[in-house]
Amino acid sequence: MTKKEKKKTIKQATFNSVTEASERWIREGKAYKDAINAWLDVIYLEKRKQEDPEPTETRKDMAAYVLDQIVAFNEKGEHEKLRKLFPPDFDPFADEFEKEFTHCVYKVMLLPDDRIVCLSGDWNNKQSYIINNDKIEELPELISFGVSHDKKYIAKACKNSIEITEGWDGAVVCSVNYPNNYGEYFSENFPDVQLNKDAFTGAGLQIESINVFNNGKRVLLTSSRGIFVLGENNSQLIHPNIKDKEEWLGYEDKEEMVNETEDGFNLSYPNADLSPDDKYISLGSQDSGHIIFTEKDAEWTETGWIEPRSSYPHCTKFNYLIKDEEGNPYPHVALSSCHFGGSATIGLALKNLTENFEASGYDADETLDYIDETNWIYSILPSALGYFLGANNGYIWFKYYRGIHQLGYIHIGGTIMSMDLSGDRKTLIVATYSGQIVQLKWESEGEIDFKDNNRKKDTFLITDLPLVDKKRYLFWKGKKPMIW
Repeated sequence: MTKKEKKKTIKQATFNSVTEASERWIREGKAYKDAINAWLDVIYLEKRKQEDPEPTETRKDMAAYVLDQIVAFNEKGEHEKLRKLFPPDFDPFADEFEKEFTHCVYKVMLLPDDRIVCLSGDWNNKQSYIINNDKIEELPELISFGVSHDKKYIAKACKNSIEITEGWDGAVVCSVNYPNNYGEYFSENFPDVQLNKDAFTGAGLQIESINVFNNGKRVLLTSSRGIFVLGENNSQLIHPNIKDKEEWLGYEDKEEMVNETEDGFNLSYPNADLSPDDKYISLGSQDSGHIIFTEKDAEWTETGWIEPRSSYPHCTKFNYLIKDEEGNPYPHVALSSCHFGGSATIGLALKNLTENFEASGYDADETLDYIDETNWIYSILPSALGYFLGANNGYIWFKYYRGIHQLGYIHIGGTIMSMDLSGDRKTLIVATYSGQIVQLKWESEGEIDFKDNNRKKDTFLITDLPLVDKKRYLFWKGKKPMIW
């Protein structure tokens, strides 16, 4: 019998009362979490090979029942009661989520006043929301959003332009136009190629991320059509280099290029980040290396090129929180690349970045730092010790900035699409492909004692960190957003 056939044979449980179901959910849930945490502790805390079989989740036959309760209690406005009766989880529903009844939450941003902005939906039909505690408001005009490093300025991408405001509710500081000249620029270099120029404006860009410069006057726009620096009266395409496109993508004939561009040129895995001091841009895409840019004479110019450790550049993030062993600032950038189980994350100390810098992660160049050798990373958060790496296996891996050293982990479930931290670094917000926004509270005073094997605070989380699950927001197809 195949794995797929086994899934179909799960007989869903029935109960005489919600109380009966709740008691089983809590009892078996706690037993499973205790067992899986102890099982993982052997590997990650005791550093021993695990000889015992992995514990199994026993509540999968409760999935349909509990999913119905989530809807019913939300319709009655009793989500707090829902949480007490059925503490939130993912593993019992993993098979249900594979049926794709959830909306992916692609991006999440925590505002200084604790409101949450998110982007959810299908890849070609995303919807923005703002969440204020129990109130979830749809933002129909908002295509995407971004923020400056200090969160002073907010970028709101709408149909015709990107508005930058001081704070979420503040006045418009400036309005930035989309790079409408991109289509013309492409056509000038390839006049024989018929191009749908509408694909290079507004929502047609398929925006991946927006970083606002610290003066609130420019943005770094990452999209499937290209990566740009946009100002009030100017724009620069910094990736890809269109003039070298045939060589860059390895086209063998004009017909192949026409097929690629007739609906608008598409980058795969476009990723970029702006350093906290606005001095550097790190970027890449599936067919490039990791590339570092600096600005010279008002033009962003390639300064460094790093061959990825794995096959395809997929994610990048600057970190100015790290200090080296002597306590000196250690400005750094993480560079993640993917190829299934061979994915990896490396780092570059910016002190090593010289003009025309080149290095190879594949060849384990000594000018680079090595962070993770296993996980396919979709989102990254900087920490004073290294990075939180959000992976496609539903885990957030807390890694030291060099030396392949793990500091901790959290299992959420579903690919970790986006993460954000509050200003006091006590609240962690996580968005997942499985349609959840999870609000976690860091329940520790000062630095974590990594020698303490009893630092777990939440008996219903799979983690070895002092985190507590406070609230979840759920995005399902055909339903209004719900609270758990």
